[in-house]
Amino acid sequence: MKAAIIASALTLGPGSALAQENPLRNKTINISVGFGAGGAMDLTARVIGDALGKNLGNTVVVQNKPGAGGNLATDQLVKAAPDGTHLMLGGYNNALAPSLYKNLNHDPLKDLEPIGRAVTTVSVLVVKPSLGVKTTKELIELAKKNPGNLAYSSSGVGTSGHLAAEMLASMAGVKFLHVPYKGSPEQLSSLFGDQAAFSFIVLSQAVPQIAAGKLVGLAVSGPKRDAQLPNVPTVAESGYPEYEHVQWYAIFGPKGIPKNTVRFLNQEINQALAAPEVAKQLRDRGLEPAPSTPEELGELLKSETAVFAGIAKKANIQPQ
Repeated sequence: MKAAIIASALTLGPGSALAQENPLRNKTINISVGFGAGGAMDLTARVIGDALGKNLGNTVVVQNKPGAGGNLATDQLVKAAPDGTHLMLGGYNNALAPSLYKNLNHDPLKDLEPIGRAVTTVSVLVVKPSLGVKTTKELIELAKKNPGNLAYSSSGVGTSGHLAAEMLASMAGVKFLHVPYKGSPEQLSSLFGDQAAFSFIVLSQAVPQIAAGKLVGLAVSGPKRDAQLPNVPTVAESGYPEYEHVQWYAIFGPKGIPKNTVRFLNQEINQALAAPEVAKQLRDRGLEPAPSTPEELGELLKSETAVFAGIAKKANIQPQ
């Protein structure tokens, strides 16, 4: 989707005259993740959490709280004390939630405190080899022959894999069968059994499976081909020129965190993302560091919420 943001984040080293005193000194920082262990979101949180712990000297604990497309973790976060010790690695799923759930217990735009964007990544449309499909066009032709029966898996309702597939279905004028799971490992496993024929999985999962011949890569969801999969075209190249889906992950807190604490956390997260060893860990897993200011993240959340509402309406996705 064409909703990119160019971050102009200023990172300050601990030796800078503008560097702040740690307002969270001697406190444990908790980072929740609304999805299961082993996925890209979990991995991002752990890399950043490890870097923050080393840089600040604080104990940083990452906790997985899967459920309801990430909403369980968000519900718990917004009720936490707004002191900077309770954070969440969220992202596009928070912008999508209002379009998918009738009775949310929170308002992402009102109840979340934007701290800073962390990374962006793309998904890859993959199929099991036994399906006999080699291109996106062939997949769509198969779906038209089996309306509502060609199953795809995702890591949950409201996740990137769910949205990416429904965007394609809407543009192609077909209907797929959605089979949601509780996390990325289960989503991937479904492709090796009889539960699903295809899926949009994150780049870090797709590359080794395609290289091993266990899955066939049909298309990349982003605006350009990825260097790790140079022979896999984009969905846009495959007949749907308006298609673009880039997922983003970001750090949020409960609304009301003191501004100086927000600035401090933003500064430290951006500094961590700028470190070569951290950037390498992320890029090796198909995750591109993409720091931002709190204000830029707030605007991104607002704009993406509106964009997703339009996509959900066009794709006839009914709130549950």
